[in-house]
Amino acid sequence: MVQRDLAAAAVAIDSVPAQGVLTLKWSFIRSLWPLLNPFIPASRPYYMPFEHFQYTFANDLPLEEQRAGYDRDIVPKSRRVARGALSRAARVDFRRPHAPLLMIAGEKDHIMPASLNRSNYKRYRKSPSRTEFKEFPGRAHYTIIAGRGWEEVADCALEWAIGAGSGAEPHAPTVGRETDPKQGGTH
Repeated sequence: MVQRDLAAAAVAIDSVPAQGVLTLKWSFIRSLWPLLNPFIPASRPYYMPFEHFQYTFANDLPLEEQRAGYDRDIVPKSRRVARGALSRAARVDFRRPHAPLLMIAGEKDHIMPASLNRSNYKRYRKSPSRTEFKEFPGRAHYTIIAGRGWEEVADCALEWAIGAGSGAEPHAPTVGRETDPKQGGTH
């Protein structure tokens, strides 16, 4: 949406990276292999086994909460959608000006590791537009939006987006590690 000028401001939480931004981290490969495996047709849906959900999404939760999240939220997934991230649809012109963008990562995310989100962020920083990065400690992919404390992430994103969308200087997010957009360092 940002690439197509369809947003006044955007917050990307544990986002799929743009085309060409990859990692060789084992957690990333292990998490995505069932969806990207070229030996399985893209038309065949993927119903994630509980053990894969545990590793890929809820690796920071106790067993009881993992089971409850799995039972409540897992449905068959499209392999085509996952493979779209490797296609032209995921191409981004990183030098092009864009709406203000906040990228949020979870420290313990296996499927979209914080380091991959940080690499994606660094690519977006090639544009003169406002781009910021925020890493929430102790959060995995599922828990950053659906686990205990998800409200903290939502409040941070909302506060930032309201400030960025109004044209005012957004307040710095107050939780987790944040990257200074001018210095590129963490504080």
